Order: sequence, then structure tokens, then C-alpha cells
Amino acid sequence: MKRRLSQFIVRLAVMLSAALLAAASLAASASTSANEPGPVAVIGYYQLTEQNLADMAQRQALIDAVAALEGQLFTERYQLVNALQPLLRPIKRHTDDYLAQLITSSSQPAEANDSDTDNAAQTSTVYTLSSEGLLQWQQRPEIASLPEAELKPLALLQDQIFNSEPLMQVALDNIGFAAVDANTGKPLASAEQSRLRQLVYSNAFKAGHWPEQAPLPLRWQATADCGCAAEIIKQERFTNFSYGFVPYWQTDVSEIAFNTFNRIGLYSFTLGEHNQLQSPPNWRNNRQFNDFINTAQAHNTYLDIVVTAFDHISYQAADLQRLRQQLVAEVTTPMAGFALNNLQPWLSFGLSSRRTLADGITFNLDLTALTAAEQLNFATFLRDLRADLKLPAQAATTDNYFINLKVPARAVLTAALPQLMPSLSETAAAANMADTLYAPEKLAELAPLVNLLLVRFDHSVEAALSQPSGAAHEPYPFRREMKFLKTAIDTMASAEEATMLLEKILPLFEMTQLQQTGQLSEADFSNDLTYANWNFSGAAFWTLPLSQAQYKVVQQAFSVPDNYAYQHALQQLCDQVCPKRWFWRLVLALLLLSVLLLYLLATLFYYPLQRWLEHPALLYGVPLVFAVGLLLILSCDPYWHQFQSLILVAVLAAVVLGFMLYRRRQLKREHYP
Repeated sequence: MKRRLSQFIVRLAVMLSAALLAAASLAASASTSANEPGPVAVIGYYQLTEQNLADMAQRQALIDAVAALEGQLFTERYQLVNALQPLLRPIKRHTDDYLAQLITSSSQPAEANDSDTDNAAQTSTVYTLSSEGLLQWQQRPEIASLPEAELKPLALLQDQIFNSEPLMQVALDNIGFAAVDANTGKPLASAEQSRLRQLVYSNAFKAGHWPEQAPLPLRWQATADCGCAAEIIKQERFTNFSYGFVPYWQTDVSEIAFNTFNRIGLYSFTLGEHNQLQSPPNWRNNRQFNDFINTAQAHNTYLDIVVTAFDHISYQAADLQRLRQQLVAEVTTPMAGFALNNLQPWLSFGLSSRRTLADGITFNLDLTALTAAEQLNFATFLRDLRADLKLPAQAATTDNYFINLKVPARAVLTAALPQLMPSLSETAAAANMADTLYAPEKLAELAPLVNLLLVRFDHSVEAALSQPSGAAHEPYPFRREMKFLKTAIDTMASAEEATMLLEKILPLFEMTQLQQTGQLSEADFSNDLTYANWNFSGAAFWTLPLSQAQYKVVQQAFSVPDNYAYQHALQQLCDQVCPKRWFWRLVLALLLLSVLLLYLLATLFYYPLQRWLEHPALLYGVPLVFAVGLLLILSCDPYWHQFQSLILVAVLAAVVLGFMLYRRRQLKREHYP
């Protein structure tokens, strides 16, 4: 009985094991078949090295040399082969396939010969390059290259590292790569643009992770006689901001007029899987790599990090919380490598804290297709982010950290089209944009949580809102788009909400695109800036640096000219003092401590020294130097500039009080025996 029971248990175990193995095998085969069509993800980065550019230039020279043989006729095939062989030799592979593809033969009438007795037409075979074969040969992966006109601007991106293809695409757009045909001057077809860009991506891709020493640091320097940007003070209504973007891959020396820009956005941090924050390769907290931050902050220009999502990210509460923690840690990290930064709280008597790596965050996200729950989660995310950064519940111009949002004008206008353009309501309905977060009413609900709304204009909207064929052509479509945006905001039901939006909107001037469309003459640029300042809250610029003439136009638009000669002279002096204001504060503090220490030593240990300290040159000279230095520093410091009149009155009162005390002391001395 026991033996039969044991045999039964063994058989049952074998049957169960076989069933489990069969199920596992079926699941594995199903998984394999399901995953077979999907591409295998390769971890890597994109970088155009000097060798990559040299190889493409060499291949293009080969293509040009071979193409030069097109149209030449050879009576024997070996003659054409002998002409091609030296050109094809640098390609380290067998050339028979190339020769078969390139060479074609044809028949043509032979030359007449006097010895011929008959008049019958004779033909001969000639060999030449096949036009179709030449085109196909140029498209081979080991041969394909870029024309010289497209290859030259790529030198601007040499050795720069990009962690994704979309990020490199932004860089190519920024340098105007493959925008127009070099021969005709007309825009390239989209298919040809895509082919040229894919060729760049294939040559730039590198597997693995970039070398630790590969990234290049950013190098910013101020333009000549550049002072500090004006301090943004709290006021009831419109405050004009000037905002500039600088891509992290612009590592050549960039001259920036910091006194013209209140804030600069470093483009760009990116979001990966599970909202993982990925910093630029050259974002490092040491003096070699963060010196550009110190340069900007010395001129009172604040630095924001731009966070871009090229793919759809998660707007679930848990994933947004993880992103919020990463952002707070990134922007609040104290800047390392500068000893004076650690002394700022002491030199300012607690009014200024240690400078951190960033002064704000600019979100460059696609919020178009968010559901109602995701919109609520994003608003909660911004609210919690403000709390973590110790900011007030509602954004103000005096916030220690700014939270900004990049907004596509196309989404705002499309959502507002039923109110703005009834004749185009079908376009808005087709886009189904009424419930998007970019609708003016919903954007107004989000506006109290952000400081600035940077509006990027998409010229496809201009095409959709184009005038009838019989109407006069609008020469300035960018200004027309700004007018459409202003109209869309003004038609809101709540005037208070409309005003709040206009107070935060900065139209984004895309300098390269405006230049290509002929809208960047000095007069047009000045007029557009004037319109942006009067109707919105300033302007943003993609990308810095600008030309000296453009800097001058921006400075005139955002600064108040000096009315008197003494104001101009004082401003020139402040332009030299302000960027080094913290150094001069340290000098004054050390001077004061040194004098106090000398008096203490003279009083306690060496009394005869006090006679020298009471010499008029020291007794009155040191306080005078200290007072003048302190007055100069406070007058030139952007933070104290708003209290300039109060400081002047206080100094005059101190001088008068000091003189009265001195005279009183002198009068008392006259009565001493």
C-alpha cells in the first residue's frame, strides 16, 4: 500500500513538472515572438569628433572627384577603371561592386574613315559613368557624406556631447543646418533635410557612456564696460524682464551683455525614463565648470536651468514627486570653488545667503494632451515645488527662485480661436484644444504658481491665419502673431485674469529664424521689442550671444537713459565696481577690523602706539575712506540701488552728526586746564 502511494506521488510530481515546463515554454515562445519586431535599444550618445568631420570631408572630396568624371567618354573599359581605381583606393574594401555600379556602356556612331568603300553606318562602344549608378553609389553608408556647405557649420558642434537625438536636432536647428539649398537659396525639401540629418546622427553616434574628460566647460565673459543688471523690485503692475537662452554646447567664449538681461536659461536638462532628471555633460560643481555661473551672478544676472521633455513623461503623483526632489536638490546646492561665496552671509549681515548653482527652473514640456487628472497633478506639483523652495504660495517678482513655463503660442491661439476668429472655429474644433492646459482660462489658473510665461511662436499658426489672397502681404508676421496673442488674451471674460497673464508673458524672439525671414533689421527689431514691452512683460531671446548692435537695441529697450552728465559718470564708475562688489565689501570689512584691532592692541599692550593712531591722517582719513567706499558700494549694488536716496540722506545725516560731535568735543577741550 505504501509502495503504491509513493509511486502515485512520484507520477503526480512528474506530471506537474511537465505541465509547468510546457507552460513556461509556451510563455517564453510567445514573449519571444512578441518582442521580435521591436528594435534593440542601444545605450549611447552623440558626438561629432574632429576625426568624424575629417572622414566626412574626405568622403565628400572622393564623391566630388568621382563625379568630375561624369560625362567623359572612354573607348575602353579599362581606361575608365584606371581613372577610378586611384580614387576608390582609400576605401578599404573590394571595389569591383563599385565599378559594376558606376560604369555603364553605350553605342554611338563611329567616326567616318576615307578607306571605307561602303556608306553603311558603323557604331562603337564607349564607357562612361552612369548617372543613376553614381547617385546610388553616393548613398552607400560607407560613401555617403555632406556637401561642403552643410559640413562647414558642423564645426560649431565639434566635440560637443548630446545624450539624445532630439537634443542634437535642436543644436542643428540652432546653427541653421540644412535649412536652405546652397545653390538656389530656397528651403530644402523635408525629405532631403531628413536624409542629411540622419547622416549626421549615424556619424555622430557612439555606443556606451562618454569619457569623463570629454565635456567642455562653458566660458562666458562680459562685454566691454558691462555693469550689473538692474534689480527687479516689487511693484503693483508690469515689470519688464529680459530673458536669454544659452545652450550648454556653446562652449566657445561667449560675450554677453549681462547688464541687459535679468535672467538666463541654460538649455537644457532633459527628462528620461520615470522622469529621471539628466543634466548636461558639462554641468559640474567645481570651479572649472561653474565659473560661468559665478560670472553671471557677479553681474546680477540670475541663472535658470531649463528642463525639457522630448518624449512623453509621467504625470503621476509619485513620478512628479521624484522629479520635484531632484530639482530641489539641483538648484539649492551651494556653488563650490569660490571662498567669497561662503562669506556672503557674513558680509551682508544675513541679508544675502550663499549663492547656489541655479536661481530658478524653466519647464519646457508638452502639456497639450494632459487629462483632467494629470492637469491637477501638475498644478499640485508646482505648488509643492514652491513650498520645497520656501517660496510664497503665489509667485512674485521678488522670489528667491523663479519657476517659469515655456508655452507654445500655437496651442494658446488654437484654443482661443472660437472667440478670436469665428470663421476659423472649425480649425479649433478639429484640434480639440478647448480643454488643454494652454487654454487662456486654464492658463490663468496656473499663472499664480509661475513667475514667467515664455511664449514661443509657431509659424504654422501664421499660415492658418493668413490673409486672403487679395489682401496686402503682412511684412512682419512675427509682430502679427504677437498681436493675435494679445487679442486672444484681451478677449478673456475676466479682465483681471487677462492682466495677470499679460504681466507674465514674454514673447520669445528666435533670432536665427527672424534673421532668415528678413525680420531682424535694426528698425524692425526695435519696433518689435517696443511692442513686446508695452503689451506684455518684456521679451525672451533664443539664443545668446547677440551681436553688438542687437545688444545695443535691447539695452535701449530695457533701460532708462541718464538725463544728466553726473549720472552717466556715476554709472560708468558703478559698471566697474558692481561686478566686484563682494570683493570690495570684504576689503572694507578687513579695513574696519584692522583698525579696531590696532586700537585694541594699542589700548591693552602698547599705549604709545595710540599717539600714532590719533594722528589726523589716520583719525579722519580711515573713517573717510571707509565712508566713501561704503557709500560707493551701496550706491552701485543693485540690491541697494532702490534705496539710493535713503542712503544718501543717511550718509549726509551721519556726516553732519559727526561734525557736530567733533565740534562739541573741541569746545570741551578749550575749557580743560
